[in-house]
Parts: sequence; C-alpha cells; structure tokens
Amino acid sequence: MKKVIIILSLLLGFIGFSQKPKTYYYDENQHEISKEEFDNRKTGRKKGYLKGYFSDLKNANTEVAMIFPALEKGVIPKETHKETIDYINKITNAGIDEGYTVAICYFFRPVNMDAGIVEQQFLHSSYTGFFSEKNNKAFIFFMTEKGYQSDIKNVYEDKEGKIRDLFFNYPFENGNYIAIRPDGSFQKRIEEYNYHEILDFIKNKGN
Repeated sequence: MKKVIIILSLLLGFIGFSQKPKTYYYDENQHEISKEEFDNRKTGRKKGYLKGYFSDLKNANTEVAMIFPALEKGVIPKETHKETIDYINKITNAGIDEGYTVAICYFFRPVNMDAGIVEQQFLHSSYTGFFSEKNNKAFIFFMTEKGYQSDIKNVYEDKEGKIRDLFFNYPFENGNYIAIRPDGSFQKRIEEYNYHEILDFIKNKGN
C-alpha cells in the first residue's frame, strides 16, 4: 500500500509539472479579452502597439499575454517625480533636482538579444554628448534591471528595483526609455527607439 501511495504521488507530481500554464489575455487598457481577440489584434511599431507574454510572478501555473502601447505620454505625480530624482542621486551622486529633465534608458537581462545592446546605446555619442553640456539642465541615466550587472562603467544596476516598479513592470529586451521634464510630463517607449526621439522631447519639440 505504501508503494502505491508513493507511485501515485510521483504521478500526480509529474502531471502537475507537465501541465502547460494557463494564459490570461489583456488588451492595452488591461481589460481581459479572449485568446481569439488577442491573436487577431494587429500589432507592431507601425500599429503603435506591441504584444508580450510573461510569467505570472504570483502564480507559477499561469502566464499573462498583454498588449502594450509602444509609446506612452502623460504626467507623473509630484511624489513619483521626487522619488525618481532622489533614487537617481542615491545611485549616481549626480546632484540633480526636479528642475532637470531626465532620460532613463532601461535594459532587461538579454534572453534572445545580444548583450551588446547596452554598449551600443551607451556609446552613442550623437546624443549622449548632448547631456554633457552643463547648461542643458538635462541628465541621462543608463540602468539595468536588478540582478543584471553590466561591465560598462556608469551603467547602474537597479538594485532596489525601484525604477522597474515605477515605470517598467514587464521585461522588454531591446531597450526602453522614459524621459521626464521638470513639470512631470513624460514620454516612454518600450522596445526599440530612435535616440532623436528622446532629444526632441527634451528640447520640447515633441508634444
């Protein structure tokens, strides 16, 4: 009898382990939709929306599939703005305040992409040079997610996970950014982007 119980326990464990996780589907407004609706949605940079599949951190037996706006604009609360600036100063000793415009380029641990993407962005002097001009009151901050350390100097790890919690809840690999003006207005893009977009926003050429 003891043998039978052990065998049944092993079988049930194997069945549980081999089951595919249940997937829940959401649109860009975080409303649950059907798999068919999700599959039929045309997405891509030209469409302005992207799809992502993510493990549910709260339940290992489920995953979520979501539609995201590739480009998002809005205004962050004053408390969030101050918290962001304080955190940047804590990590970098930059000595900036809410009177600065900040651009945060955020990188998740590469899974399918070449890890060199961080270096490519960081060494792009065509736009990083703009931030070295002292009279610009603008600061660029390169950061990797918690647990992902870059070998490149002055690329900082999000050791407390604060920037991810505030702005980048889901991991898109190709490079993401958020730019925040002194009034709290922001522009955020996930996945690939053109650095001119960041500069245009900072120079108030973007809406």
